[in-house]
Amino acid sequence: MSRWPDGSRIAVAILAALLLVGVGETAGAQETNPIEVPAGFQVNVWTEQAGVSAIAHDDRGRMFTVSTLGGEVRIVEDQDGDGNGETTTVFASGLDTPLGLTFVGSDLFVSGRGSIWRLRDTDQDDSADVIENVVSGLPHGVEGTGQEVHQTNGIALAEDGFLYVSQGGTTNADVETAALAGTVFRLHPQTGRLAVVADGFRNPYALIFHSRGALLATDNGADGLTAAGLARDPPEELNWVRPGGHYGHPYYFEADTAERPQAPASLQLSAPIAEFDAHSAAVGLAEWVDGDVFVALYSSQQVVRVGIDWDGDQPVGTALQTFATGFRSPLAVSASPDGSALYVSDYLSGPVYRISCDPAVADDCGLGGTSAPGKWPGLSSWPLLVVALLIMFMVLWRTGTG
Repeated sequence: MSRWPDGSRIAVAILAALLLVGVGETAGAQETNPIEVPAGFQVNVWTEQAGVSAIAHDDRGRMFTVSTLGGEVRIVEDQDGDGNGETTTVFASGLDTPLGLTFVGSDLFVSGRGSIWRLRDTDQDDSADVIENVVSGLPHGVEGTGQEVHQTNGIALAEDGFLYVSQGGTTNADVETAALAGTVFRLHPQTGRLAVVADGFRNPYALIFHSRGALLATDNGADGLTAAGLARDPPEELNWVRPGGHYGHPYYFEADTAERPQAPASLQLSAPIAEFDAHSAAVGLAEWVDGDVFVALYSSQQVVRVGIDWDGDQPVGTALQTFATGFRSPLAVSASPDGSALYVSDYLSGPVYRISCDPAVADDCGLGGTSAPGKWPGLSSWPLLVVALLIMFMVLWRTGTG
């Protein structure tokens, strides 16, 4: 007669299930992932949405994404804590080429082609029922006119309650004549009044406020100047944006050719804190591990890590390291509110990737003890197997002594 009572079969079933979990984790770890990150970090696909150009989080920690495809804003949530954003809700759509997102309280501000909108969900059903144009008529290039097809790009909220906006220019290598073009300006979210903070940019893309208070912005240098006789095309930049600053465009090209505009003698140009290869297209950025800044290089198909030191309140770029590769077109970069993860959108391919500490390799990756959601820090499949064996032994022991 079999000595395996029903309780033992349950224990065997638990063991089998945990073994399957272990096999599943191993198989998942062996799946091909195009993104490569340094040892101590791990990557998974958070959500799929083509054309994601910006990411923000509300005061509940929920992710909001915006796509230039259909101008759609989505809410992406990880409701089961497994590190995947499996639930998506369309919050709004129909916005014209949106490139920036930020929250002011519960209001979502979106910067796009020629406009900045305020989106409100007054009945709290996760759908914007109010979409109002706060500012319109902002400069943007037009195809076929010889203008650069740049527009209003990033948007960020400052502690002073103002919104700071990066506005693309309309020229490649000439003096800008369009009002506000090639500037960072600030905007009062209620009145819509705005004022230029700094200029001398060609195409300032994303901007953030570092936790130390500095306003940082990427900028894209001019194209085609080596063909005009210059030694090099200007690099892409990471700039510390200060009131009244001029960041060089178009004067920083030197006087290599007679066609280049000359800077006024009284104009003091502000140097970048980091430079990237010309045409690498420095776009999204975020502060993450150890206060360093992570920048997406769209055309170079990678995310780089810029070490930041401080001279008082002045940021100083130090080491520049390749951090993540394998993207087709990285664009939006955002850290989670709790600092446990970095999100990067692959604009043309569709995934939004989640990069986090790998507890099997490193204790905290410099994140202060955070770990990936849905995982037990340092717990692998073998301890789970031991637990299952102990459960089975206890059931067998109780059956044999009952």
